[in-house]
Amino acid sequence: YRGATVEEVAGEIRAAGWLIEQVDEYADATAVGEIIAQSPVPGTELAEGETIILTVSLGPPPVAVPTDLAGLTVDDLRALLPA
Repeated sequence: YRGATVEEVAGEIRAAGWLIEQVDEYADATAVGEIIAQSPVPGTELAEGETIILTVSLGPPPVAVPTDLAGLTVDDLRALLPA
């Protein structure tokens, strides 16, 4: 189900009689809500009532905003930025 959303696949999963557990985590280069992993892996045989764990992207991780920037020049601020 990688690349889809939970909403897009939930009906199919539930119709097969499986349960869904969602785990959210930050992931670079993925859209918020995109399934980035699943367990068990595709092709695994599951009995009715078993659970599929879908890892869903929260998007890129938050970035810390620097504090105490008042009074710095533009050149000082540029020097603080990562390359």
